[in-house]
Amino acid sequence: MRLVRFVHSLLTRLGLQQPATPIVTGSDSIYAGESARPVTVSEQPPTIVNLWDYLAFKENTQAQHIVAVLGFEEWIPMEELCRRIIEVFAVEYENDRSLYPYVKTLVDAGLLETIRTERKQKWRKRALFFRLLKKRQDREETETILLEARPTPVKAMP
Repeated sequence: MRLVRFVHSLLTRLGLQQPATPIVTGSDSIYAGESARPVTVSEQPPTIVNLWDYLAFKENTQAQHIVAVLGFEEWIPMEELCRRIIEVFAVEYENDRSLYPYVKTLVDAGLLETIRTERKQKWRKRALFFRLLKKRQDREETETILLEARPTPVKAMP
């Protein structure tokens, strides 16, 4: 649940929202009541943002390994996932079942999709594209916002 709130707060800070209606301009509208308007050259096309460009996982963790080897188009079973992690990162886990909680958390947060075929589960990344409604310019120079989840400090008992 924390990860879901973190992603929601990240979207709120960046001013991103998922479009409720398809982005349609001109006479290609599928809605009968919508009037077609000409698009002028001075109008900027909407900025489409990929959420995966803003997500940064802690390096050399199981979650980072999983996200790095999964793709958007191909469904990957656990055996292939482990093989790719060994090939890319040269890391072999003693127990491959230790990856399941991380995959489950990423699925629950909506970052991965899962499918069950032939009594095996397969995963892939979910495409998370958003239309940028407003560009927020707080400062003259634009800077990349990097967020890192940090544990809350524990106060000593007096």
